Amino acid sequence: MGLPPDNASKEEIGRRFNAFRLSLGLTMREMAASVDQHHASFAMVEAGRNLFSMHVLARLVEMYGLNANWLLTGYGPMKIPPLVGGKPLEAPPNKGTPPFELVDIPILSTFLSLGEPVEQAAEHKVDVASVIKPLVPHPRHTYGLKARGDSMDPIIKDKYLVLVDTHEDAIRPYERLKGHPVAVRLGEGVSIKWMSIGKNDWVIYAQNEHSGFKDVRISRQVDPPVAGRV
Repeated sequence: MGLPPDNASKEEIGRRFNAFRLSLGLTMREMAASVDQHHASFAMVEAGRNLFSMHVLARLVEMYGLNANWLLTGYGPMKIPPLVGGKPLEAPPNKGTPPFELVDIPILSTFLSLGEPVEQAAEHKVDVASVIKPLVPHPRHTYGLKARGDSMDPIIKDKYLVLVDTHEDAIRPYERLKGHPVAVRLGEGVSIKWMSIGKNDWVIYAQNEHSGFKDVRISRQVDPPVAGRV
């Protein structure tokens, strides 16, 4: 099986893989580490600048049920049953439940801004997303929200569904969030931004240089306004 070499196809593959990763609620670092890869190589794929090796693609198919045909062509379902020994996981004989458990994560009517934080609408559940349980450490504290804006492009795009883990264990200690996108409260709004650590302050910033968002610096003597881990 060959991979399309042209740039347009790379960009499409990157967009599809980003949607797949977000559907699992995994950060780029978490998914890359799970297949013994550096997160920078995944960032290059999601940005449409590189392609997965066949070895990495096979691992993703086996571990997460990524449909390689969908990834490369856009046809078919996004996900297939994960593989064990090269064979799809199937329900045990005489049992009606599969060997992996899904949990339903509520999708809220509010949204996460990808640009300047804006005031949020009243939160109420409008739908649910089914996610493989091991990928959601704190299901009772995790919510799905639609992204709005383009300042996180190409990592997160407008209308993408984003899972946010609000459990204390997911966002403390804050040093672990260095280099991770986080949901932050700024003023009355909530936005997805990157977080870095300076010598004396926390830095909330937009990775996309064209976003127009100016860095926000908060003294490390004050807890940063992290609402959850993306």
